[in-house]
Amino acid sequence: MFDWLKTFIGYLKLRPRHLFGLSVVCLVIVGLPKVCRSYLGYDELIQPYRGWISLFGLASGIYWLVMVLAGVPRWTLSRLHEWILWKKAPNNLRKLSADEKEYIAEYIKGNVSSCDFHLGDGVINALEAKNVVYRAANISKHGSYFAFNLQPWVLMALDKYSDLKDDILKHYVLRL
Repeated sequence: MFDWLKTFIGYLKLRPRHLFGLSVVCLVIVGLPKVCRSYLGYDELIQPYRGWISLFGLASGIYWLVMVLAGVPRWTLSRLHEWILWKKAPNNLRKLSADEKEYIAEYIKGNVSSCDFHLGDGVINALEAKNVVYRAANISKHGSYFAFNLQPWVLMALDKYSDLKDDILKHYVLRL
């Protein structure tokens, strides 16, 4: 009784690229000149259903367009967020406190992207809160020591801005 509803819901679950294909096929089938449809041999087959086929093609095309446009803001916002983060990266790293720069200097001096720090260390937790480092694993290496990695944007900023790297290396302290 409600088979049409099940079919309609299945239609809505299709990916937008499939809907675009359906739309193009429907509109090409209906939009071809009568001579071409007769030559291909399907003019009598589609003649009674041309209105439904064109309606289905238009609906698929409009639904595809809406789905694509609905995804654009999310994609645009993520790209915009990455761009803003990249533009602010040098300034954000310059604003770090001396203790925080000292911790980043350990990464640079050791030429590594991962170092072990105590979970209760306030400086590394501040760097994690500022999205400069992230905890690489949920399992400790020994005791309460966890591996913390530099964020990729920090590594790229340090590679691009050598003066920033030199400024951070001034804060390096040899730990025993």
